[in-house]
Amino acid sequence: MAGRILTLLLLLYLSAGVFAQTAGQTLILKPGFNFVSFTAVVALTPQELKTLAPAVEDIYLYN
Repeated sequence: MAGRILTLLLLLYLSAGVFAQTAGQTLILKPGFNFVSFTAVVALTPQELKTLAPAVEDIYLYN
């Protein structure tokens, strides 16, 4: 019985990260200059983001 509980707890612990990337964001772009700032670690590179969103013309990196 204790082995099943430990197995269940281990599975719950290991599966917690699976749902970390499911939150999506919708960006509404208007004509002209649109400033978008990401406050989270983004898994996409700037080039991948531009490929997925053809409306994005340029990306400025700053820190």
